[in-house]
Amino acid sequence: MEILDTSVFVAAERGQAAAAERIARLLEADELVVSVITVFELTSGPTTPARVLAGYGALFAGRPWVLPVTFRVARLAAELARRAGRGTSAADALIAGTAVDQGLLVVTADSGFLRFPGLRVEVVPAPPVAREDVAPYAVAPPPSAGPRIRALRRASGRSASALAASAGMARSNWARLESGRHEPGVRTLGRAAAALGVPLAALLG
Repeated sequence: MEILDTSVFVAAERGQAAAAERIARLLEADELVVSVITVFELTSGPTTPARVLAGYGALFAGRPWVLPVTFRVARLAAELARRAGRGTSAADALIAGTAVDQGLLVVTADSGFLRFPGLRVEVVPAPPVAREDVAPYAVAPPPSAGPRIRALRRASGRSASALAASAGMARSNWARLESGRHEPGVRTLGRAAAALGVPLAALLG
């Protein structure tokens, strides 16, 4: 099992396909695990758009895979921070402590986690993508997502209005999704996939 660091979500929001695909795969398998620290970091940004905050709130609310910071985790984090040396953030140390406590692999886009001795770490190997057309904090699907969604809808024989209602979104938003004029988050893509009756991965690659 693995725990996703905050940096993976940030990388996905900035259009990094490897990060977005990792999140989607874990959501599809119902194996997405994060620390409560990641929830705080993703929802506390003063410049984060309200729609993104709402999306993360809905994604994480009441989920058993949002792991708490316990006394044991805090002690482990303190020890890891001491051993890693100066320049270690408290948030990273607490996520690392949670991983050690639960025996989890840390999946991150931040190579700084490699400084924690003995921590199992996988760095998502996706360099930053410079895309001015992708708004910050928006998970950009591959260019083929809109046409793919339209083709799947037509193959299903259902109307856009019916699928929009199934996905819990307005008909106009579904139309924007199909046209590629909408930059949905992973949760929105997940709702679209559920309405279409296909795996989330079918919309991502």
